[in-house]
Amino acid sequence: MDDLQSLHNLNKLWDRAVRLFADRTAVIFEGQPTSYRELDAMIRAFAAGLADLGVQPGDRVALVMPNCLHSIICYLGAIRAGAIALPINIRLRPQEMQFILQDAAPTAVVAHQSLRAEVVEALAGVETVRHRLGLGFEGEGFRDVAEMTPGSSGSRGSG
Repeated sequence: MDDLQSLHNLNKLWDRAVRLFADRTAVIFEGQPTSYRELDAMIRAFAAGLADLGVQPGDRVALVMPNCLHSIICYLGAIRAGAIALPINIRLRPQEMQFILQDAAPTAVVAHQSLRAEVVEALAGVETVRHRLGLGFEGEGFRDVAEMTPGSSGSRGSG
């Protein structure tokens, strides 16, 4: 089975979970419950935002963020868009992140505000990244992810 077919199957599983458990709590982050329906709306909004940016099925989207509500939104949103979600260990040094980014050649990077400096340093010289998305910050070529995920607040996603 090829990678894109696996992504299709994960989307089908998620769609089924939303259908069956729409109003149940999918995740609780910082004491705030989020239902499957609410989470699905944020995932779909992020996926649409990626598509609007020009991220194509099969493109890689690097995710450099701690465990938080947006790590779920961005991971599943990238998959929903047909992209390959590429989580990067947040404990790596910038040089190690840079090696992964150069090797994986992602089209987009999503970075958490707590890792801003490390990601900016890691991105130096990585030419494949056309889209920089910041979770809780803008500037240095980054666009705030919260603009792409209506209904999620900065405090809930900033974990």
